[in-house]
Amino acid sequence: NNHAAGGTKGKQMIGKDKPVILFVSHEASRTGAPVFLLNIARHLKKELGIECAFLLRNRGKLEKQFHELGLCWVLDNPNVLSHKILKDLRRHDIRLIYSNTATNGSIQDELKKLKRPIVCHVHEMRYSLEHHFGGDNIKSILATTDLFLAGSYAVSKDLTSQFRVPLNKVSVAHPFIDVCETDRLAKTKIPFVDVPSDAIIIGACGS
Repeated sequence: NNHAAGGTKGKQMIGKDKPVILFVSHEASRTGAPVFLLNIARHLKKELGIECAFLLRNRGKLEKQFHELGLCWVLDNPNVLSHKILKDLRRHDIRLIYSNTATNGSIQDELKKLKRPIVCHVHEMRYSLEHHFGGDNIKSILATTDLFLAGSYAVSKDLTSQFRVPLNKVSVAHPFIDVCETDRLAKTKIPFVDVPSDAIIIGACGS
């Protein structure tokens, strides 16, 4: 993507005195994975002073929030990391690449050219990986990932038993939400439906 549209302006640089993590998101939609990625990036930046940069394969309603946190590139083709963007990424002191889902296999091969460790946070079970994202995606993920973060113990078992990932390359890392911010928004925003202030609200989601 054009660097100005991608948020880098072509010249802006991240400070050399701070470690930089490149976060890779399959999209910027208001869905679970991108929201989780924003939460973890904000936490790392606030608590540890880590500089954040983002590579988005697709646009979405949360794109502005990614730009506000750090440098941001958006791909023209979600499955192609252009030579231009790869060259721009090399200009920054990226220490680690964090891929937020196991769906980014199509560009992990190119990202490996940065010669930095790649951490892949896998939230998906075997069925989704095989039936929704394709065999080529799985092969790329397995070949280019240095450390797998499993979103649950069930995912960890799938990785080690079904995909034969060595035990020392898998660590369980449960996803989380920002409880304080969610509570603040719930108390200050106008609700979508008219319910009593003391009502117990139960939320659920699934496919």
